[in-house]
Amino acid sequence: MFSLHRLGNLPIALLAICLTLSATCSLSRATETHSVITAQTPVSFEKNVTASLDKAGCNLGACHGNQRGKGGFQLSLRGESPAEDFRSLVLGENGRRINTLDAEQSLILLKGLGILAHEGGKRFSKDSPTYQNLLAWIRSGAPAPQLPASLPIALRIIPEQLILPPEQASVQLNVVAVWPDGSSQDVTSLAVYEALDPSVKITADGLVQPSRRGSVPILVRYLGSQSALQMFFSDRPLDKIETPKPATWIDEPIQNKLAAVGAQQTIQAPDEILVRRLYIDLLGRIPTAEEAKTFAQSDEPNKQAQLVDRLLASPDFVIYWAMKWSDVLRCDEKVLDPDGVKHFSNWIRQSIQDAMPVDQFARDILTATGSTYNNPPANFYRALRDPQSRGEAVARVFLGYRLQCAQCHNHPFDQWTQADYYSWSSAFSGIDYEIKSNDRKDDLDKNEFRGEQIVQVKQAKPQKHPRTGEALFPKVLDQNLQPLPETEDPRRDLAHWLTAPQNLQFARTQVNWIFFHLMGRGIVDPVDDFRSTNPPSHPELLDEMARRWIDHQYDLRWLIREIVLSQTYQLDSNPPETTPLDASFFSHRIVARHTAEVLADAQSDVLGIPLPFDQQPPGTRAVALRAGQREQRYLKSAGDAFLGIFGKPQRLTACECERSNDLSLSQVFQLMQGESLEKRIHDNKGRIRKLAESDRSSAEILTELYWCALSRPPSSQELEQAVAAAEHTESKREWLEDVTWALLNSQEFLLHH
Repeated sequence: MFSLHRLGNLPIALLAICLTLSATCSLSRATETHSVITAQTPVSFEKNVTASLDKAGCNLGACHGNQRGKGGFQLSLRGESPAEDFRSLVLGENGRRINTLDAEQSLILLKGLGILAHEGGKRFSKDSPTYQNLLAWIRSGAPAPQLPASLPIALRIIPEQLILPPEQASVQLNVVAVWPDGSSQDVTSLAVYEALDPSVKITADGLVQPSRRGSVPILVRYLGSQSALQMFFSDRPLDKIETPKPATWIDEPIQNKLAAVGAQQTIQAPDEILVRRLYIDLLGRIPTAEEAKTFAQSDEPNKQAQLVDRLLASPDFVIYWAMKWSDVLRCDEKVLDPDGVKHFSNWIRQSIQDAMPVDQFARDILTATGSTYNNPPANFYRALRDPQSRGEAVARVFLGYRLQCAQCHNHPFDQWTQADYYSWSSAFSGIDYEIKSNDRKDDLDKNEFRGEQIVQVKQAKPQKHPRTGEALFPKVLDQNLQPLPETEDPRRDLAHWLTAPQNLQFARTQVNWIFFHLMGRGIVDPVDDFRSTNPPSHPELLDEMARRWIDHQYDLRWLIREIVLSQTYQLDSNPPETTPLDASFFSHRIVARHTAEVLADAQSDVLGIPLPFDQQPPGTRAVALRAGQREQRYLKSAGDAFLGIFGKPQRLTACECERSNDLSLSQVFQLMQGESLEKRIHDNKGRIRKLAESDRSSAEILTELYWCALSRPPSSQELEQAVAAAEHTESKREWLEDVTWALLNSQEFLLHH
């Protein structure tokens, strides 16, 4: 059998061949473990000590990696600073943790073994590689780390990707670190393994044992390098299946992945469901009864494409997709003011109406200065009052990076260091504000601003590294971390770098965000969490979408049209006959509760009575509200209360995660006996009274109501039961109110499918 212990000095090309060959035999070594130290291996603080402390969990945030340490002993988080760890181990508290004269009596070993009292308990045994590495380092005189520290440039996980048959209950991972000099080293025993799914058990030596079949994501890290592995444990034979011919270029990679795991997509959704889906996804409203019937009863072969084109040209499309942008750009009265919200919202809507390319849209925001009233994009910076919050928001919205963890320490799950964080923030350090006036309504809220402000730019100042005090000049967030030119306002160069066609990350982030809003899930999920340890479900599709979108000049409508005309978008929500797969496979439509605004407007459309909203003219639609959700103490109208209960965001962050589609008991009460719904059902000005007073039959009235509420006619059984109930009810109005209440509380109405 090929041994990974002999890979140390192989050239990279030969190493790749060896890794490929060894992958085929690694599955049979399910219980084999690996040791890093050998008689010939030189002792290294980074490779042996830092990795061992990380493996034992000593440098985690819950232990000695805490900002204040534990028990008087502090380590850098996950070993990000070997020099500091060396000082803490060897020089801290008179060096009592290391005993070079009698290595086995070193405090670091006795506590880790559990021989001496240790709050963290026993962390390793004497026969573990962790103990042997620490012991060897102490016996060799506890040498200091090399400066600069030598870190691996890559981790190779064997096997690289797996689709496992039903008889395969577990798999042994092997990890090889590749160093800058081209050498490699088996670090299986010192790598740290984290299962990103609670149903998966993984041992300290990398044996993966899932308790369920399906996708199994694993995170592997060693000395600051991280890699993710996606495995699929199948519950049926991996036979070759026949896949349908892909309808579009979007369908091909999705169907290829399904075929690889022996699965297929489900059937296409019927027209009644598809027309409802299109109206909700593109316009944020359900179709009228007439719109739904026209589409469902049409024999036009190209009727879906024709409908999509009409919807994309609708003013409702502009309003609805402007609402989505307003969520992440923090268009809210609390951080702006009512006039600022109006100007910013109008500019976003006008940009979509004019089909402004999204790269230009981003540049206008990133480089904005001047009056928040006369130059609306400047409101983006009005909501972000310091360089750090600006840098985090820009990285999140336009690059899909979550940087906030790197503010206090190196990012534990991504490549970004603390220095990267402050270098990026330095690009936004020159922004300042001239406050024309501040007619604050709440004197106790210092974050409230009411009045015009002027966003100004002064000379950008390099941010200081909070630990070392080093001045960090502006740099971009890419693999090379190239510095920006030293200008007064580096944002301009940053904006051109960010939106340049060769910067595929900007395009990836935006197409993933659009895909998420149409499909219910992003190819990278969550949509603003691009990192090596959260890989895309279909990387080829993501890159292809980004490249094609760039070729079409970042056209929002073009990409939406391509996605909704794909076969994958048109799938039914019922899982396929084959075993249901997780949502990342897109084998069927993902079902979710309607967003707060869509649900509120859908109720209003069925009842013919709009919800009232504070400080808004009667008839205002929920999706057209310009500001975020108001705080509970300010809620007075039934409409605002409804939106708050159903998860409309306050827009306090630049994150999609602020919008909640979770279910709650308060939502159930609101739907079943909430004042807003009950009052509108009984309102004499609504649809129910008109239907009840019409001379149409119960069957005709019921059919009309079904088309209004569910975009379909009632089934024969539904029609028979409802008509029978009408015959036993004295009041036609009462019967109709009961039927309407039942429809508005049905899963079919509440869920987007």
